[in-house]
Amino acid sequence: MASPPRDVTTPAGSDPASAARTAAARSGLLAAFAGVSCFLALIQIFCVFFSLIGIALNQPLAIIILVLILIISYLFATRFREPGTEQALTPSSKRANPLLTGVLKILGIGFLLWAGWVWLQLWILASLRPPYDWDGLYYHIPAIHEWVLAGRVLWIGNMMDIPFVSYPMGVEVCTFFMHHIFQTTRLVNACNLWYWPLAFLAVVVIASRLGARGIWKWLAGALVIGAPVFISQSVSCYIDIGFASAVMAAIAASCIFVFHKELSLWYKAILFAANVGLAAGSKGTGLPFAAVFFAAVIIGLLCVYGFKYWKTWRRQILIGVLIVLAIGGYWYVRNTIKTGNPIYPLQLKFGVNVLIEGYDHVLFNEANMPPWLEKYPPPTRMFISWLQLDAPISSYAPIGGMGYIWIAGALPAFFFLWIQILRKRRSTVCPIGEFAFLTALVLTLLIVQPAAWWARFTLWLHALGLPCFAVVLHQVVSRWPMAKRSFIPVLIGFLVICAAIWESQKTLQIEWKTGRIPQAQGTFGKFLSSQEYMFPGMAETSGFKAFLRARKIARSPWGRMGTLLGGVLAMPLGQREIRVLPRELEFEDISSLREAGVQWVIWDVLGAGEVPEILTREAQEEHAYHPAHDVNCHIIRL
Repeated sequence: MASPPRDVTTPAGSDPASAARTAAARSGLLAAFAGVSCFLALIQIFCVFFSLIGIALNQPLAIIILVLILIISYLFATRFREPGTEQALTPSSKRANPLLTGVLKILGIGFLLWAGWVWLQLWILASLRPPYDWDGLYYHIPAIHEWVLAGRVLWIGNMMDIPFVSYPMGVEVCTFFMHHIFQTTRLVNACNLWYWPLAFLAVVVIASRLGARGIWKWLAGALVIGAPVFISQSVSCYIDIGFASAVMAAIAASCIFVFHKELSLWYKAILFAANVGLAAGSKGTGLPFAAVFFAAVIIGLLCVYGFKYWKTWRRQILIGVLIVLAIGGYWYVRNTIKTGNPIYPLQLKFGVNVLIEGYDHVLFNEANMPPWLEKYPPPTRMFISWLQLDAPISSYAPIGGMGYIWIAGALPAFFFLWIQILRKRRSTVCPIGEFAFLTALVLTLLIVQPAAWWARFTLWLHALGLPCFAVVLHQVVSRWPMAKRSFIPVLIGFLVICAAIWESQKTLQIEWKTGRIPQAQGTFGKFLSSQEYMFPGMAETSGFKAFLRARKIARSPWGRMGTLLGGVLAMPLGQREIRVLPRELEFEDISSLREAGVQWVIWDVLGAGEVPEILTREAQEEHAYHPAHDVNCHIIRL
């Protein structure tokens, strides 16, 4: 039984493995991880706080808040940094081949630079290419647009035809905040890129906890680019990358909370709660995930320190719950007050019993499943999807998407470490208790996750696999005995990393070509606008350009394709006020529009039926856009 957890920093233990892990934590790694976590969490807290007290955000106020957030994040990060040097974990490291180690480290640094270059390219692409993704145009962008108009995060009650604008949107809050800093809509596609450092550092922290040292732990974090969906979704408004990054960070913080014995319990609890709060606020799945994280941490603390010491950390757990509520709880409390359903508009179920009606998220996700995959038993679908390595790469990515790095590197390394542990029953490389905790936590999250066959929902699995891959590589290189058989794992590792580079480059090329105007010249060639990409020829419709120039417009309830037009009209963010009309119009509705200065109306026939007679009668001009059976809109000037 371990000694009770301490509330203050204490000297490291005498165990070599423990000392090495502690030394790694003393470096700037853990401080950087804590700082980034605090930075993203404080954006949520400040934006929601000012919204609740009714203060509208503007650029000067946003800059002041940003400076304050940076100062607090830096101060919080210093609580996790101490002077110390990293030690190697493997006692046989003296047998390592210096030449081989040096060459591999150079290659590792090269891969880190490549990962940084990929991130930079995605920033450039996000600033040049408008949004083309379905969900982004459907509800992510319209929600941010309404927030920008109001200057604060708020309940959007006038879009009953788009109920998902009321879904938890923590990642979008970051976009909302940065929009006020930079005053541009160009970064709306970069909502996930703000979370890349969090994912990178989380994986590095976990790799360090499991025993990877030197360049190898950093390599683990950089290898997230080996998952093609991680790249393709990063330049879209699908927020699964932001959610996955927060989950990875919460996994890392859980390990620190339970097993790091050198830090104050209070700081560990804040770090843990900050990342769980980020995950909880990112999307509805984050709520059950938060419950799993707290259950895992409590069980882990009981196993490590014993039940008799539970009073030592119970206050930290309770405060942690409050911090999670402050960061990610707003959405659930607000939705409960407004609708009685914390996860509105989704169905609230307990087992098979429906407690509150709503969209069935299970059926909703299964409707997107490829027909051929439905033929397989549900428990096998995830594994079959992983094997579709030649699947088309896109942000939607219904199959595949985890990358060659997952099948050829991460999974084999995970099983290899467990086989090694079980055969030797002890390991100086990988801490058995922490590895078991990490494995149990990730598997439990996987059970809770709906539609696990869809890679975009389970990218956080790399928080377990990539650190294992790095640990095995570090172990093989540091114990290099100059035997021929040792060449094989090094070669396999090298080939897997090369595959990750190739796949990331392939994904980048696809994204750079998507929406590109064929005759565009140069790297920064022109891209189609969202309207041109989704509704070709609409710009040539009579009256459309004048309609787009209007600062105030009205619309009917949307049909299926019309919802995408709603995203088009929401850009540039905050430029135009969009009123939603009822299906049955009265003369008072027309009078109200005129009093408000609204001259232009767009009516979606497929969503609201034929244009009402009263609207046609009061129209000065009316133009139709009906290029296909699923698109039929009328543009009307009053």
